[in-house]
Amino acid sequence: MFKKKVKVSLIIIIILAFILFGLITWQSHSIIKQMANIRVEKDSELIHKYQDEIDRIEIENSEGIKISSWRFKEQEPKGIVIILHGMHGQDASSLLDFGHFFNKAKYEAFCMDFRAHGKSEGNEIGFGYTEVKDVIALLSWIKKEPRYENKRVILYGISMGGATAINVATKRQDVSMVISASAFKSYTDTFLDSMRKENVPELVVKMFKY
Repeated sequence: MFKKKVKVSLIIIIILAFILFGLITWQSHSIIKQMANIRVEKDSELIHKYQDEIDRIEIENSEGIKISSWRFKEQEPKGIVIILHGMHGQDASSLLDFGHFFNKAKYEAFCMDFRAHGKSEGNEIGFGYTEVKDVIALLSWIKKEPRYENKRVILYGISMGGATAINVATKRQDVSMVISASAFKSYTDTFLDSMRKENVPELVVKMFKY
Protein backbone atom coordinates (compact mmCIF):
# COMPACT_ATOMS: atom_id res chain seq x y z
CA MET A 1 0.00 0.00 0.00
CA PHE A 2 2.83 2.35 0.94
CA LYS A 3 4.71 1.60 -2.29
CA LYS A 4 1.56 2.29 -4.30
CA LYS A 5 1.14 5.71 -2.64
CA VAL A 6 4.78 6.56 -3.33
CA LYS A 7 4.37 5.56 -6.98
CA VAL A 8 1.22 7.68 -7.36
CA SER A 9 2.93 10.62 -5.65
CA LEU A 10 5.92 10.37 -8.00
CA ILE A 11 3.63 10.30 -11.04
CA ILE A 12 1.78 13.39 -9.78
CA ILE A 13 5.09 15.21 -9.14
CA ILE A 14 6.36 14.35 -12.63
CA ILE A 15 3.11 15.54 -14.24
CA LEU A 16 3.20 18.79 -12.25
CA ALA A 17 6.86 19.30 -13.20
CA PHE A 18 6.01 18.90 -16.90
CA ILE A 19 3.11 21.34 -16.57
CA LEU A 20 5.32 23.87 -14.77
CA PHE A 21 8.07 23.48 -17.37
CA GLY A 22 5.53 23.98 -20.15
CA LEU A 23 4.14 27.13 -18.56
CA ILE A 24 7.61 28.61 -18.00
CA THR A 25 8.68 27.78 -21.55
CA TRP A 26 5.49 29.27 -23.00
CA GLN A 27 5.94 32.44 -20.94
CA SER A 28 9.59 32.70 -21.97
CA HIS A 29 8.84 32.33 -25.68
CA SER A 30 6.15 34.99 -25.30
CA ILE A 31 8.65 37.37 -23.66
CA ILE A 32 11.29 36.63 -26.31
CA LYS A 33 8.73 37.40 -29.01
CA GLN A 34 8.00 40.73 -27.34
CA MET A 35 11.73 41.49 -27.10
CA ALA A 36 12.22 40.87 -30.82
CA ASN A 37 9.00 42.55 -31.93
CA ILE A 38 10.41 46.06 -31.86
CA ARG A 39 10.06 48.69 -34.55
CA VAL A 40 12.13 51.88 -34.30
CA GLU A 41 11.68 54.89 -36.55
CA LYS A 42 13.27 58.05 -35.23
CA ASP A 43 12.97 60.38 -38.24
CA SER A 44 15.78 62.38 -36.68
CA GLU A 45 15.98 66.11 -37.36
CA LEU A 46 19.34 65.29 -38.94
CA ILE A 47 17.46 64.18 -42.06
CA HIS A 48 16.33 67.78 -42.50
CA LYS A 49 19.80 69.08 -41.62
CA TYR A 50 21.48 67.05 -44.36
CA GLN A 51 18.63 66.91 -46.86
CA ASP A 52 20.73 68.57 -49.58
CA GLU A 53 23.62 66.13 -49.08
CA ILE A 54 21.87 62.77 -48.89
CA ASP A 55 19.72 60.50 -50.99
CA ARG A 56 18.05 57.22 -50.06
CA ILE A 57 18.96 53.80 -51.42
CA GLU A 58 16.59 50.85 -51.08
CA ILE A 59 17.61 47.27 -51.79
CA GLU A 60 16.10 43.86 -51.02
CA ASN A 61 17.83 41.28 -48.84
CA SER A 62 17.78 37.50 -49.29
CA GLU A 63 14.57 37.25 -47.25
CA GLY A 64 12.73 39.74 -49.46
CA ILE A 65 12.86 42.51 -46.84
CA LYS A 66 13.51 45.99 -48.23
CA ILE A 67 16.50 47.61 -46.56
CA SER A 68 16.99 51.38 -46.70
CA SER A 69 20.16 53.47 -46.44
CA TRP A 70 20.90 57.18 -46.40
CA ARG A 71 23.82 57.92 -48.74
CA PHE A 72 26.29 60.79 -48.70
CA LYS A 73 27.70 60.86 -52.24
CA GLU A 74 31.27 61.79 -53.11
CA GLN A 75 32.33 62.53 -56.67
CA GLU A 76 35.65 60.70 -56.40
CA PRO A 77 35.47 58.65 -53.19
CA LYS A 78 38.58 57.21 -51.56
CA GLY A 79 36.41 54.36 -50.38
CA ILE A 80 33.04 53.43 -48.93
CA VAL A 81 31.95 53.49 -45.29
CA ILE A 82 28.83 51.64 -44.17
CA ILE A 83 27.60 52.94 -40.81
CA LEU A 84 25.61 50.50 -38.68
CA HIS A 85 23.47 51.61 -35.75
CA GLY A 86 22.72 49.86 -32.47
CA MET A 87 19.43 48.88 -30.88
CA HIS A 88 17.40 50.53 -28.11
CA GLY A 89 16.06 53.54 -29.97
CA GLN A 90 18.61 54.12 -32.72
CA ASP A 91 18.16 54.04 -36.47
CA ALA A 92 20.26 55.24 -39.40
CA SER A 93 18.99 58.81 -39.17
CA SER A 94 20.44 59.02 -35.65
CA LEU A 95 23.94 58.55 -37.09
CA LEU A 96 23.87 60.94 -40.03
CA ASP A 97 26.51 63.09 -38.32
CA PHE A 98 28.89 60.13 -38.67
CA GLY A 99 28.04 59.85 -42.35
CA HIS A 100 28.72 63.55 -42.81
CA PHE A 101 32.07 63.19 -41.02
CA PHE A 102 33.27 60.39 -43.29
CA ASN A 103 31.93 62.17 -46.36
CA LYS A 104 33.99 65.25 -45.53
CA ALA A 105 37.01 62.93 -45.46
CA LYS A 106 36.21 62.04 -49.11
CA TYR A 107 34.45 58.74 -48.43
CA GLU A 108 31.05 57.80 -49.79
CA ALA A 109 29.02 57.01 -46.69
CA PHE A 110 25.96 54.81 -46.25
CA CYS A 111 23.97 55.06 -43.01
CA MET A 112 21.98 51.84 -43.12
CA ASP A 113 18.69 51.04 -41.39
CA PHE A 114 18.62 47.46 -40.15
CA ARG A 115 15.36 45.55 -40.55
CA ALA A 116 12.55 46.91 -38.35
CA HIS A 117 14.34 50.26 -38.12
CA GLY A 118 13.87 53.60 -39.84
CA LYS A 119 12.78 53.32 -43.46
CA SER A 120 13.53 49.60 -43.75
CA GLU A 121 10.79 46.98 -43.70
CA GLY A 122 10.25 44.37 -41.02
CA ASN A 123 8.89 44.26 -37.50
CA GLU A 124 11.34 41.98 -35.70
CA ILE A 125 14.98 42.47 -34.81
CA GLY A 126 17.53 39.66 -34.68
CA PHE A 127 19.87 41.14 -32.04
CA GLY A 128 22.56 41.48 -34.73
CA TYR A 129 22.28 37.90 -36.01
CA THR A 130 19.75 38.20 -38.84
CA GLU A 131 20.94 41.76 -39.52
CA VAL A 132 24.04 40.25 -41.14
CA LYS A 133 21.84 39.49 -44.16
CA ASP A 134 20.86 43.16 -44.38
CA VAL A 135 24.49 44.29 -44.59
CA ILE A 136 25.40 41.55 -47.06
CA ALA A 137 22.56 42.70 -49.32
CA LEU A 138 23.96 46.24 -49.37
CA LEU A 139 27.49 44.96 -49.99
CA SER A 140 26.24 42.88 -52.92
CA TRP A 141 24.50 45.93 -54.38
CA ILE A 142 27.65 48.03 -53.99
CA LYS A 143 29.75 45.37 -55.68
CA LYS A 144 27.54 45.51 -58.79
CA GLU A 145 27.79 49.30 -59.13
CA PRO A 146 30.52 50.30 -61.65
CA ARG A 147 31.33 53.54 -59.80
CA TYR A 148 32.41 51.55 -56.73
CA GLU A 149 34.76 49.23 -58.59
CA ASN A 150 38.03 48.66 -56.69
CA LYS A 151 36.91 50.86 -53.80
CA ARG A 152 37.69 49.54 -50.35
CA VAL A 153 34.76 49.06 -47.98
CA ILE A 154 34.87 49.95 -44.30
CA LEU A 155 32.20 48.86 -41.81
CA TYR A 156 31.67 51.20 -38.87
CA GLY A 157 29.30 49.81 -36.26
CA ILE A 158 28.08 50.81 -32.81
CA SER A 159 26.86 48.28 -30.22
CA MET A 160 24.69 45.78 -32.12
CA GLY A 161 25.99 47.35 -35.33
CA GLY A 162 29.56 46.73 -34.19
CA ALA A 163 28.89 43.07 -33.50
CA THR A 164 27.11 42.74 -36.85
CA ALA A 165 30.07 44.36 -38.64
CA ILE A 166 32.50 41.85 -37.13
CA ASN A 167 30.27 38.95 -38.12
CA VAL A 168 29.86 40.24 -41.68
CA ALA A 169 33.63 40.62 -42.07
CA THR A 170 34.08 36.91 -41.35
CA LYS A 171 31.78 36.09 -44.26
CA ARG A 172 32.83 38.65 -46.88
CA GLN A 173 36.27 39.14 -48.39
CA ASP A 174 35.28 42.52 -49.84
CA VAL A 175 35.34 44.16 -46.39
CA SER A 176 38.68 45.94 -45.99
CA MET A 177 38.31 47.22 -42.44
CA VAL A 178 35.99 47.06 -39.44
CA ILE A 179 35.62 49.80 -36.84
CA SER A 180 33.58 48.36 -33.99
CA ALA A 181 32.53 50.57 -31.07
CA SER A 182 31.00 49.09 -27.90
CA ALA A 183 30.18 45.76 -29.53
CA PHE A 184 28.97 42.98 -27.25
CA LYS A 185 31.22 39.95 -26.91
CA SER A 186 28.65 37.37 -27.96
CA TYR A 187 25.09 37.15 -29.26
CA THR A 188 24.27 34.56 -26.61
CA ASP A 189 25.29 36.71 -23.62
CA THR A 190 23.45 39.75 -24.97
CA PHE A 191 20.32 37.71 -25.64
CA LEU A 192 20.41 36.18 -22.15
CA ASP A 193 20.95 39.60 -20.55
CA SER A 194 17.92 40.89 -22.44
CA MET A 195 15.90 37.97 -21.06
CA ARG A 196 16.96 38.86 -17.51
CA LYS A 197 15.90 42.48 -18.05
CA GLU A 198 12.47 41.15 -19.02
CA ASN A 199 12.34 39.20 -15.71
CA VAL A 200 12.55 35.76 -17.28
CA PRO A 201 13.25 33.23 -14.47
CA GLU A 202 16.97 32.51 -14.10
CA LEU A 203 16.32 28.77 -14.43
CA VAL A 204 14.87 29.34 -17.89
CA VAL A 205 17.71 31.70 -18.85
CA LYS A 206 20.23 29.00 -17.95
CA MET A 207 18.26 26.44 -19.96
CA PHE A 208 18.53 28.65 -23.05
CA LYS A 209 22.25 29.05 -22.38
CA TYR A 210 22.90 25.34 -22.55
